[in-house]
Amino acid sequence: MMTSSSKQVGLSLIEMMIGIAVGLLALLAVTTIYVKFHKSRTIETNLMETQSNGAMALYLLERDIDRAGYGFMNLQDCSCNTAAPSTFSFCETFAPNPTSAVPVLPLVISNNAVNAAGGDNIYVQYGAPNGGLSNTTVYNTNALVTDDFTLKSAAGIVNGDIVVMKHAGHCAEYQVSAVPAVNGGVWTVKHANSGVTPVNPTAAMAGYDVATAEDQLVNLGQYVSKNFYVGASAQLMQNTRPTYANDSAVVDNIVYMKAEVGLDTDGDHVADTWQGVVPVNADYSKVMAVRVGLVSRTQVKDSDSPTPATLEVLPAITGGGVQNYNVPDTKYRYKVYYSIIPLRNMIWNQLP
Repeated sequence: MMTSSSKQVGLSLIEMMIGIAVGLLALLAVTTIYVKFHKSRTIETNLMETQSNGAMALYLLERDIDRAGYGFMNLQDCSCNTAAPSTFSFCETFAPNPTSAVPVLPLVISNNAVNAAGGDNIYVQYGAPNGGLSNTTVYNTNALVTDDFTLKSAAGIVNGDIVVMKHAGHCAEYQVSAVPAVNGGVWTVKHANSGVTPVNPTAAMAGYDVATAEDQLVNLGQYVSKNFYVGASAQLMQNTRPTYANDSAVVDNIVYMKAEVGLDTDGDHVADTWQGVVPVNADYSKVMAVRVGLVSRTQVKDSDSPTPATLEVLPAITGGGVQNYNVPDTKYRYKVYYSIIPLRNMIWNQLP
């Protein structure tokens, strides 16, 4: 009689432990590769976002600075006779400061008062009249400052436009509320203050002069006045008239902005000297261009590629030196954007 036997074969404990160890090593390798890939991808995504932010911020600045001064040619001799600064300004009607003075200046550069580490403020303004027509003449003398304007032509003036009335060098702004049809060759333009009884009906309201025949009415259209600065939360901020109360963030992760104007000091229409802070009483007949430097930053840190402690924001140029940014945290990555913007609308008389 024959008998048969079977032998059961399997993994020993040592073999199983070796297999698990090999598997863990393979999993560790895959995990390490994934972590490095994810980190690299995150950094690249942040760098792309940083580049987009910097390019967008510079584009927004270029768009407004390029238009600086447009529509203000006929306001160079304006003054507001009720508020300081009275010279080269017009009286403002908008709340909250209806008797404040608006400087008749295309562009002012000042130190950032909100964020000392943010560099400069850039204040820019220009007019955008409908159809490009910016000047017309008063037809009839008004009895009161609140009377409607009668004009020889209302071409280009539409409802909502900002207009500045000039009388004997005194200037005040109004907002057009309606442009009725022409009557007998004379246009009647209503404004937001029409029919408002002044405190003293025999005198101008808040220092405004009564419009008289042959006075000029300058149409600024959709008047733009903006102040750009870097806020405390690493954002390019913008506030606009009329209230200047609602600051808004327009681009994230912008940490520094520096600007200078190029001055023509020898009359050859070429900028040969570059100056930082531009005071209100600057000689704007010499201003040829503006150069702006921006620094954008990634949202996350990258300890593998630290940034140098100093970044060149404004490079050396004829008549101007280097302007640097001292990096507060080198663990972030930064990108510098720089541009020279010619000012096409700077046709100004010499200011003292």
